[in-house]
Amino acid sequence: MKFGVVVFPGSNCDRDIYEALKNDLGQEAEMLWHKNAGLEGFTTDDCIVLP
Repeated sequence: MKFGVVVFPGSNCDRDIYEALKNDLGQEAEMLWHKNAGLEGFTTDDCIVLP
């Protein structure tokens, strides 16, 4: 399972969530800019996180 963390301008929790997933839980995580049109590289088994 891979995690995508959506990044919005002005939000301050996206980096915290990303670091917790990668470093504390040992999961694969990727930062996703909120204006990206698609979710290439993600499947229905993956998780998208909204901070």
